[in-house]
Amino acid sequence: MNGSYGNTNFVVRLRGLPWNTTQVEVQNFLQGCNVRQTNFVTNDQGRATGECFVVLESNEDVDIAKSFHQKNIGSRYIEVFESNADEMTQTTKNNTAATTNNNNNNNNNNNNNNANSNSNTTNQNSENNSSNTDNWREPVVRLRGLPYNSSKEDVTRFFDGLDIAQNGVHISSSKPAGEAFVAFVNMDNALRALEFNRMNMGHRYIEVFKSTYAEARASIMNDTQSMARQRGSGPNQNYGNQRQGNYGGYSGNMGGSGGNSGFNNNMNQFDGPPQDNYNFGGADDAGNNFPMNNQMGSGTGVKRPMTVSFTMKIRGVPFEAGEKEVFEFFSPVVPIRLEQENTPRGKPPIWYAEFGSREEATEALTYHKKYMGTRYIELLPLYDDANRSKMMATPTPEELDRQLDEFIDKLVEDKDQLPKGELDDAFWKDLEGHPFFLKEMPDDGAELHPATAALQALQWDDDEDTPLDRAKKFKDEGNKYYGYKKYRNAILAYTEGIKQRCSDPTINAVLFCNRATANFYLGNYRSALHDCVFSRKCKSDHLKAFIKGAESFFFSCLMFSNNNAQLIEIRDRSAKLQKEKERDERKQQGRERKQKSEHEKVLNAIRERNIHLQKDPSIDIFDISSNPAGSCVQLNETDQTLTFPVVFLYPEYAQTDYVKTFHENTRLIEQLSVLFESLAPWDEEGKYTLDRIAIYYEDRRKYELKTVSSDKTLLEVLQLPGYVVQLGMPSFIIMIPDSPFAKHYLKMHAEL
Repeated sequence: MNGSYGNTNFVVRLRGLPWNTTQVEVQNFLQGCNVRQTNFVTNDQGRATGECFVVLESNEDVDIAKSFHQKNIGSRYIEVFESNADEMTQTTKNNTAATTNNNNNNNNNNNNNNANSNSNTTNQNSENNSSNTDNWREPVVRLRGLPYNSSKEDVTRFFDGLDIAQNGVHISSSKPAGEAFVAFVNMDNALRALEFNRMNMGHRYIEVFKSTYAEARASIMNDTQSMARQRGSGPNQNYGNQRQGNYGGYSGNMGGSGGNSGFNNNMNQFDGPPQDNYNFGGADDAGNNFPMNNQMGSGTGVKRPMTVSFTMKIRGVPFEAGEKEVFEFFSPVVPIRLEQENTPRGKPPIWYAEFGSREEATEALTYHKKYMGTRYIELLPLYDDANRSKMMATPTPEELDRQLDEFIDKLVEDKDQLPKGELDDAFWKDLEGHPFFLKEMPDDGAELHPATAALQALQWDDDEDTPLDRAKKFKDEGNKYYGYKKYRNAILAYTEGIKQRCSDPTINAVLFCNRATANFYLGNYRSALHDCVFSRKCKSDHLKAFIKGAESFFFSCLMFSNNNAQLIEIRDRSAKLQKEKERDERKQQGRERKQKSEHEKVLNAIRERNIHLQKDPSIDIFDISSNPAGSCVQLNETDQTLTFPVVFLYPEYAQTDYVKTFHENTRLIEQLSVLFESLAPWDEEGKYTLDRIAIYYEDRRKYELKTVSSDKTLLEVLQLPGYVVQLGMPSFIIMIPDSPFAKHYLKMHAEL
């Protein structure tokens, strides 16, 4: 933590932060505040304490920040207190002093358990690599953040292109810090190694710091002493403090007779624990190949197995769980070591537990798929490939059948032990909470049934999903909660979607806007307004963000001054316009319902008369705008009769006649007599008269033209087999029978 903050008293203190909270998440949490600086508080081991100080621009920002008191980051609520620069400086001073003391002790005492305390803030980390390199004379660097079970080959590949000294890689095993030391052949390579700072090894970024031979040897000494304490050593455990205390001293110090060890200022031999066959006791020559097979002080030799032997991977541990909860989960079995691997943001952390023997590890494995809180835990043994393969293998159908048979047989055997009589309320309450029997969504903040939590874990804990996929899932989940009016749950889902930081600006804009809407209905108008602003930053033309932002801003104004005349006038005018809009919508809906009812009556009348309509869902027979006749089929409410628009076609002259209302009981000859009262303008020869014309219709079953008597009514024709009304309008073809054109037309139609 930086100890210089300038002259300011606009400081707030946040407490209860998740361990992996970033500065960006704090700024997003304090939406609307002008943040100048964020300083996380850490303990003397460099671990986050869940607190941070935030320096703001003004007193107004402090008031806004205090309004977020007990609001959530993820699933944890955050406490916000007003603070000052003095408290922040004092906290910084205490943490820095603790770190300084640890570093001094490590340099002067070879028995110290920690070779080099981690810096308390990222500011100090960056200063370590950015400071003047003139005082750095030894080509040694320290790495931090290595993935679990990283090997020396992984470290060598990480520094690809640089020359590392022989046996110049040591990976610390005394603490779960992911720490290693690397010695290079010269300072040029060491300086180039600093350029690898914050580059990735797998999915973890690695920090690279300047170091010294003394710091590296102290780390090796610390690992050696830790091994001796865990596995037992000879009667003389104070190997490092006898005589001069320089590595290589004769009485119990590292290496054989006198002088310095094999990596004092040249570091040609640099190979650290853990090793298979690592012996304590006796003496050796010159300290070469330190410390493998190195003799340390007096005592009986002890053979130490590799630490991976009885280690298992733990998946599904809740975010808020720590070492205490993991130890309690395995009780009465006690792991000898726990380590936590950092995972991508939004994913549950992965833990590793090491046990002292195969028996303890086997007993711990019985807790596989047991629950820690509301999350079920998966245990994957790393010490036995056969067991791991068996556990991770997908059961065959035969195996599933066998397991089901065994389960049913056990139920039959234990039937006498089943409870008698009525079941208590607790049983029914537990059953109602099971996802299979849920009737409604759980209340906001309610404790979830373990089975529900397990289903959620299956849904969200998918390592194969991209940030975009996860963001869409959280958006859909939030929409479901919103549909059930579970606005708080919806906000949590949208927030998790925002945290994915996906690459699609539209999805991000929708997530912010949806969260704004949920906040709006909870009365959180200021939060809603802020989310609308962020939505527009993601997508400047997102119209819903404009609308919801305007509503939120207006109601925020009402909260500050609900007696302002202008605001009241705007509210009343808006309410009046809203009522008028709702009234017009109700009228329109009423007209549409009435029209739909009338159309349904017409269709029922058509079906009752056994009239066949063209089966095409895209055709609306009641759409007058698409009908050339300008009308549609109608039902007379008085006598319940139908009228159709009808078209007569004259293909010889490519002419048509439209009849808007042709009553179903009217004969064809009666309608044609009206049409042929006088000669048509296009009939220059005067051929088309009532006594010479013939009426044809198309039989849709046989695809042929058939004649129909002019004495038939329209209804009788429409009921003929094979007649289908096209586009809601009956059609007939008029030609002169036995004319050359009629013969040619009938022949062409038959060939189609």
